[in-house]
Amino acid sequence: IYELPAEDGDVQICYAVPPGTEAQIYFFDFYGPRFGERTGQPSWEPLETTVENGIACAPAQTSGAYALIGQ
Repeated sequence: IYELPAEDGDVQICYAVPPGTEAQIYFFDFYGPRFGERTGQPSWEPLETTVENGIACAPAQTSGAYALIGQ
């Protein structure tokens, strides 16, 4: 997992969600294994997700893919 430098140290990825929806953001690091930065099989990892006023947010990384799962 790579940290994206930011002046305030807080970079997030956010998705709009319907009101009353529970949501979880997941991260898949597909660049790390390719460049030897991570060991083991890559997988979808849940991120600490907050949902407020119809917006789901989680800390972001520099590489990989993100997915929002909600119900």
